[in-house]
Amino acid sequence: MNYTAIKNEARAQMLYSPDNRNWWLARLLGVFPEAMNRIDVDARLKREIAAERLRAKAGHWAYDVNRLIALRGHQLARRILG
Repeated sequence: MNYTAIKNEARAQMLYSPDNRNWWLARLLGVFPEAMNRIDVDARLKREIAAERLRAKAGHWAYDVNRLIALRGHQLARRILG
């Protein structure tokens, strides 16, 4: 294994660790990371995805396709990883 492969694997482990994943999810949902255990994350994700899709359909200036992709990725990761 070369240096680049090792570096990329270490970066992937850091980015997708449960602590870091929850921090990014909290940023996307607009809550403090400490409040993540007090909200229904799956329902909030579903609501945020629906709101972002409505912005897309309406052609709203605040629509962000990257945010929609990130929200959907977190939703799928929560289904797969539990």
